[in-house]
Amino acid sequence: MVLSRQELENLKVLAKSRIREIAEYFIKDFVVSDTLLIAPCPVHGGDNYNAFNINIDKDDDFCGKWFCNTNQCHEDYPNDVVGFVQAMLERKNGYCHFGDSVEFVKKFLDASNDDLSRDLASLDTVTKFFAHKRKGNSGVLRRREIRKRLIIPPTYYIKRGFAPETLDYFDVGLCLTKGSQMYMRVVFPIYDEDDDSMIGCVGRDTTETSNAKWINSKGFNKASYLYNYAKAVKEARQCGELYLCEGQGDVMRFHEAGIHNAVGLFGCSISDGQKALLEKSGALTLILALDPNKAGEKGREKIMGKCGDLFNIRQLKLPDERDVGDLTVQEIRGLI
Repeated sequence: MVLSRQELENLKVLAKSRIREIAEYFIKDFVVSDTLLIAPCPVHGGDNYNAFNINIDKDDDFCGKWFCNTNQCHEDYPNDVVGFVQAMLERKNGYCHFGDSVEFVKKFLDASNDDLSRDLASLDTVTKFFAHKRKGNSGVLRRREIRKRLIIPPTYYIKRGFAPETLDYFDVGLCLTKGSQMYMRVVFPIYDEDDDSMIGCVGRDTTETSNAKWINSKGFNKASYLYNYAKAVKEARQCGELYLCEGQGDVMRFHEAGIHNAVGLFGCSISDGQKALLEKSGALTLILALDPNKAGEKGREKIMGKCGDLFNIRQLKLPDERDVGDLTVQEIRGLI
């Protein structure tokens, strides 16, 4: 069904309110300023990290406008959210009709033609629209639903020395749903910035028979997130500090030691997306607690290079060959 001009404008209004999600769906390597998402141009595949920018400030009249400063890719498409989607779909699949990009955005927003016939002139109306959609969207798993699906706390991690209360606090549990990607794995949910809706998860094999000790849920891009970010940011904005460690176990052990402002990188390397989250956190100081090995040292050097001009950086000196998750609470407190 072809949209009327008003319906198309309403679609663009809704798309602007979720512009960053749309941009991040297509762009994985980026940095964020106050109003812009900046990246190599994803349309022509450039490698200049300052070439492409899209306005993600939902309060700005120019929200959704995008530019390629090296190849002027924006001149070949409508310079709005739907035009950006058309450019990206064409990059991926070849020729893309404008109507196909409209249908993609509608599906992304879970918007029907009846929805687009409403009066969406006010921000309050748009906010209520998405609140209603989230409430009724069976594809979005909320915290209470996650907890129903897992066996919490998992014996596997209790045997590794973690307190049941800690595992319960982080909603860590064993998945026994046959047919699930996470079957027989201990699941670590990763929540959104409201700390309520799951955006993905990572699973640890408990059978010791899988070739993949850790796996990510389908569609979850760990380079765009930090483990425990929502909870840690609340503390960081009070004390001005964030502890940066590698994994979920490290974050949990810090929690047991009374340190609630720790985030995990899902590894020892930092991405531009994770750097952007650190900038957004409000922290002034980063305390590095990466593993004391060659990979950890390489990770520390990369973090210093990416973040040294933005934060005060301290390094926690860990005992040789032991990461935070292997230490006792008393040992961690002795390092602080």
